[in-house]
Amino acid sequence: SNNLIERCEIYDNPFGYGIQFYSGTVDNTIVRFNKIHGNGQWGILLGSGDGMLVYNNIMWDNASGEINNQYNGTNTKIYNNTLYASTNKPGYGIYVGSGTIGSIIKNNISYNRTVPISNNGTNTLLSNNLTTNPMFVNAASDFHLQASSPAINAGVAVPQVPTDFDGVLRPQGGAYDIGAYER
Repeated sequence: SNNLIERCEIYDNPFGYGIQFYSGTVDNTIVRFNKIHGNGQWGILLGSGDGMLVYNNIMWDNASGEINNQYNGTNTKIYNNTLYASTNKPGYGIYVGSGTIGSIIKNNISYNRTVPISNNGTNTLLSNNLTTNPMFVNAASDFHLQASSPAINAGVAVPQVPTDFDGVLRPQGGAYDIGAYER
């Protein structure tokens, strides 16, 4: 319990996950400000635990999907992440499994997956997530938002996420931007 995974780049693990919390007690763990890409399974697997907080991460092209919140997790919070597949890939951006209870999923970009967000959990709150083209500056290398992005000022305030991936204070306009970057 009480782990912090922060400012890591996790990539090209051909047979496994980027970050995996599979069993045991992993309560109150925080995963933030990471780049996770090109892994053979999920970017992040949240298999169990209470009060996990996942925010301001940038994930792309993980084989099975980006965030898997399944099994017996409770009260997981997934905020302001940017999830992307370079081609329309099968799999999920965010998957909430039937064993989870009370997940809150807000202000995430989940784009170019067959299923951008799937919710099979109990008492899940989904709010202000973007699953259409977010208009990145350059999806091959720069996930900042263009000036005309529909993600700008489309989020809701989340006290646990006062800054973006670059450390810029939120909000810069009338409301939070959706995704890991604030324009």
